[in-house]
Amino acid sequence: DGDVDPDLSRYIDQLAKLEVNRDGSDCKGFLVMGTFRKTPLSERIQPSFPEPVKRVLERADICAFTGLQLLGLVLESRKDPSLKPTITKELFETRGVLQRALEWNEFLTLAGDDT
Repeated sequence: DGDVDPDLSRYIDQLAKLEVNRDGSDCKGFLVMGTFRKTPLSERIQPSFPEPVKRVLERADICAFTGLQLLGLVLESRKDPSLKPTITKELFETRGVLQRALEWNEFLTLAGDDT
């Protein structure tokens, strides 16, 4: 079929070689979105994942987070390496939107911000 993505086909072939049980019981989906990436941090007021999207993610057993949240997780684990197991557990147990590192100002400051 000419509509099949060749990279996807190779990925499927490689998964088959690994003998991965693809019934979903041993796989966890992660979705990292670059939401509002062109909007300055201080101007981001809308939720990255609206309610209808959250419900779909929960049903599909997907853990979703933004690229900014991922940065927060990395910075948090670098600051305190003992948090790595906790963060990993949260990633794998979350169905829907990850509730960690939601507020950028908890791990970043704006240039010139004296607070």
